[in-house]
Amino acid sequence: MKHLAQGIITRRTELSESYFLLELECQEIAREALPGQFIMLECKGETFLKRPMGLSSADPEKGVISFIYHVTGKGTRSLHSQLIGETIEVIGPLGNSFWKEKNARTIGL
Repeated sequence: MKHLAQGIITRRTELSESYFLLELECQEIAREALPGQFIMLECKGETFLKRPMGLSSADPEKGVISFIYHVTGKGTRSLHSQLIGETIEVIGPLGNSFWKEKNARTIGL
């Protein structure tokens, strides 16, 4: 079930020169997110459209989700300028998740 929620920025980690991991406290989405799903984020500022971001993790116990982004245009620059503790409007989880049949075996990783 998708939710319209307010995510609180709790951490930003620099992975390389223009790639970052952003962590949001967002209980509603963290409880229901599955592998392969994504969220839509409102990037404040000059942007009109929400930005899709693939979830890299969701911790339902802590109520935290995270995703990796690359600073490339107005939307991601606006997202990157937001401070720890600020809120972002989030819609999700969206999309189909990965699934595994009950008796399936792992054949490669």
